[in-house]
Amino acid sequence: MGAGGRGAALPGTLALRRALVRGDQDAFRRLGAEVGPDRVRDVAVAAGLLPRSLGTLDASFALGTSTPSAIRMAGAYATFAGEGRRAAPYSVVSVTYRGRVLEGLERPPARRVLDRAAVRELTRALRDVAVDSVDAGTLRTLGPVAAGRTDDRDRIPAAWFVGYGDEWSTAVTVFRTAPGGGGLLPLDGAGADAPGGAGSLPLRVWSAYMEGAPPGGGGAPAAS
Repeated sequence: MGAGGRGAALPGTLALRRALVRGDQDAFRRLGAEVGPDRVRDVAVAAGLLPRSLGTLDASFALGTSTPSAIRMAGAYATFAGEGRRAAPYSVVSVTYRGRVLEGLERPPARRVLDRAAVRELTRALRDVAVDSVDAGTLRTLGPVAAGRTDDRDRIPAAWFVGYGDEWSTAVTVFRTAPGGGGLLPLDGAGADAPGGAGSLPLRVWSAYMEGAPPGGGGAPAAS
């Protein structure tokens, strides 16, 4: 079946994994057109993104034109780490008042929102992205890592990197805002002295943070 009205066949699973590592936007633009932006939106919301943060449902929507916060990105990838089970992000574990632990701050329960087999296939693909992005020494420290990232060729005024393991998910986002509001500014010139420019900053920050605080613990995947 053709995509985008051009009659071109959609790539298979292996080809999509390669396209993901290469940052081949054309492959995912065609895939997004084939499945429909509304279905892409539904999966994004199911994973944990807020509907109000999503972009216009146009031909570029599947490429990532939305503006979710870093914590929501980490939470969505934590859903992938949990093999399709999602728990709402939270920042307070407990409150003690006069020696008594107050009730009502229990951890949110996780529930299944995505197919386990599909998420496992996604994680295998995103591990290829991590191997292509993250320093080998960092990967040895953290163990198996899967990751998503923006590409240097992305024409969006933000850059981000998200990595996750079995029990954790961490996201770093870099963007510039206009003083007094008015939307995002281009990243041109930001991080000009860094190898790779502004686009490399999220990965550098992510790597430094993860090397300094290796994740651990049990329970549902933690987002940070």
